[in-house]
Amino acid sequence: MRKNILLKLILLIGLALPVYVVAEGAEKDRRILRETIEQWRKDEAQKQGYYKKEFQKLKPLAEQGNANSQVKLGIMYKHGRGVKQNYSEALRLFKLSAEQGNAEAMLNIGFIYKFGMGVSKDEKEAVRWFRLAAERGFLEAQGQLGWMFEKGIGIKRNLVQAYKWYYLSLIGGRDSTTSLNIVGTVMTPAERTEAKRLAKEWMEKHR
Repeated sequence: MRKNILLKLILLIGLALPVYVVAEGAEKDRRILRETIEQWRKDEAQKQGYYKKEFQKLKPLAEQGNANSQVKLGIMYKHGRGVKQNYSEALRLFKLSAEQGNAEAMLNIGFIYKFGMGVSKDEKEAVRWFRLAAERGFLEAQGQLGWMFEKGIGIKRNLVQAYKWYYLSLIGGRDSTTSLNIVGTVMTPAERTEAKRLAKEWMEKHR
């Protein structure tokens, strides 16, 4: 009799133990999640404090016409860093900076039109701005322009041009190896040679 009771107790404990372990594990996961969220909130609050200080420093400089300050302030408006997100104000600042030849501002205008941030989506206009920045040697813009040519977005698909711009961004120091390899696999050797020739021609012209 006692043996049967003991066996039943062992069986009940055996069944309950996995449930307890699972519950304990779930509680641990919840605790880790709560701690992670809390740390993220603290980090964000710290960043926002930093951004607000930067905003106060950059605003008067941007108003005085400093192109670098205009683009930095525009990025803060674009992402809502230290200030309420405002795409219209970001675009205004980017355009003021771009008028002074700032390639990073041109790149950001391209993104605004590519994704339709506060404006109607206009991929052709995005290409135009990416090209302006790419021609000034801005590496990220060269990669973006290459992608637009590769996908045929906002412009007629042209793998030679896509390869050329990816190649230029890679030579400049941007990691475009994956993009080059993907495009290169669907091109003929003659097309790759032509793309490299065009890239070298561009580099000679922009020394």
